[in-house]
Order: sequence, then structure tokens, then C-alpha cells
Amino acid sequence: MTVSLKGRNAIVTGAAVGIGNAYAKALAREGCNVAVIDIRADIADLPKELEKSGVRSFAVQGDVSKPEDVRRFVDQVASTFGGIDILINNAGQCWVSLVDDDLEKSEKDYEGMVGTNLKGEYLMGRAVIPLMLKAGKGGEIINIGTDHFFMWNRPARGTRRRAPPVAAPCSTSTTPASTAPMRSASPGPRRCGPATSGSTVSAWAPRIPT
Repeated sequence: MTVSLKGRNAIVTGAAVGIGNAYAKALAREGCNVAVIDIRADIADLPKELEKSGVRSFAVQGDVSKPEDVRRFVDQVASTFGGIDILINNAGQCWVSLVDDDLEKSEKDYEGMVGTNLKGEYLMGRAVIPLMLKAGKGGEIINIGTDHFFMWNRPARGTRRRAPPVAAPCSTSTTPASTAPMRSASPGPRRCGPATSGSTVSAWAPRIPT
């Protein structure tokens, strides 16, 4: 079954470059109105390209780890497009801490990583879900992950010591009728056990009523 995205309203975070940029362009080609946000100033150049697909688009330079930036952006999306159907939480940063870094640097790296990669997704989701509930037609939230944490037994860069093994559960589940998808995708090669291959991890969250 083919699902049409024409006329739907989407948000893509971290869309200035990379896969976020590609997601925004793909949604526009499918007929979605697309709002984008990024900390990079060149995010302002993207809407003009997206509008070539005959959709509406605008950009905001902002930081998804800051509640005031998130609220300002989401409010602008709602007032411009009239609603939000799709959120792609793609914004992410990699702050590298070595095992022998000082505490001040490690704490700064931690705050930067968690602020964007975790808090940013939370803030964006919390901002759009009430609007999806109010619209009464449901919505899609897709959280983009990374395979960078699969670092089993690799030497910590710059030292002779090895970093402790890190793993994360990889699973998919079938959605029952009473749930709607909140998906998490980890593009790129990853390891999820000896018999598992592929690039997407899916999880399900309580349904936004449709």
C-alpha cells in the first residue's frame, strides 16, 4: 500500500547537512511542507531549494537543546503550516571524551552530547505532541540514532587503555492496534547479535489518538 505524504507538514532537525538535509529534500519531493532547524547559519539556504518541489518551507537557526529555541520554532511551524504531522529528530553532535581527559572537559562533552542528542529529542517531542493531540489525526515521530556507540573492545584514542565495552538492545516489535509508531532509526552498519542485520531499530510508544 502506498501512503501519500502530499500536503502533510513535517519538521526535520539538524537539516543543514548530511542525512538530515537528505530527509528534508526527500519529504519535499513527496509533497510535504518542511520546516527545518539547525545551529548552522547555512540552514537558511535550504528552504529555497525545498520550495522548488512546490511545497512551503522555512528555516530557523536554533539549538534544540534550548527550550526557548524549541518553543519559538514549533510555535512558528504551527502558525505557518497550521499543524504538524511528522517530526524527524535528526540533530546530533559527537563530543569525544578520552578516558584520561580532565573532569571539566569530560563534563562539557557530556553536557553537549546529552543536551543535543537526548534532551533535544525530548524537548522537540514534548513540544509537538500536544499539537498532534489537538489536531486529532495522529502523527509520526522518528528519532534518528547512530552506530557510533558500537565500540566493543576498541582502544580509546590517544591512550594504550581500552574503553569498556558498550552495547545497546536492538529489537523490533509489532505494533498492536492501540499504538502508533514512534520510530528510532540507526542508519549505517551496526551489530545487533550474530543473526541480526539491517539498519533500523523500531520502538513503539503510546498512541497519539487518531
